[in-house]
Amino acid sequence: MQFYTYAHYKPEQGGLFYIGKGQGNRAYNTNKRNPHWVRIVNKYGKPDVEVLAYWETEKEAFDHEKLLIASFRDMGFVLANVTDGGEGCVGMRHTDEVKKRISRLNTGRKMPQEQIEKIRLANTGKKHTQETKDYLRKINLERVLTDEQRSKISAAGKGKKLSEEAKDKIRQKALGRKMSDEHRAIISATHKGKKQSPEQISKRIASRLATIAAKKLNERKV
Repeated sequence: MQFYTYAHYKPEQGGLFYIGKGQGNRAYNTNKRNPHWVRIVNKYGKPDVEVLAYWETEKEAFDHEKLLIASFRDMGFVLANVTDGGEGCVGMRHTDEVKKRISRLNTGRKMPQEQIEKIRLANTGKKHTQETKDYLRKINLERVLTDEQRSKISAAGKGKKLSEEAKDKIRQKALGRKMSDEHRAIISATHKGKKQSPEQISKRIASRLATIAAKKLNERKV
């Protein structure tokens, strides 16, 4: 019988509140639950259950459970789990083999719209800690996209136009921002040898002029 990881959501609200590992009917069983889990269920009702992934070994299921608990807690979710998962083994690290398996399982997988909406609702209004922001920023700066990933991103964005409000928000956010030397070096290395089309150059110049104009307008207001 396969092992699996699963999630419990508050009914109707859709708020994620528990991550677990099990096999058979464990995800739907209400017995042998911790007091915090019981209090939530008594208040909101029987949870909505979602099986997240299947695993051949119990260790892989424990590893995934621990990864999910750490990730969701890092995003600000308040979970009813009383341990960090993986039988509470604090400090456990994924082996390279498990990391590759998780990566293979998630590659090309599309999350159902219902699940996306549940996560969005549960995460609405929550803010990352500064530590988490720094960590995510570091990951994004070091990330190198493959040509295939770039093509997919480009295809997904084609034909989409930002509203003036969205453009203004991006513009305001960029005002006064200073990039670190490390960030500049990464951007420079990424664009070396690449030639921009006349259209791209025109857009870049127009964007820069608009940013300068907005900055001057803000200075006048002050």
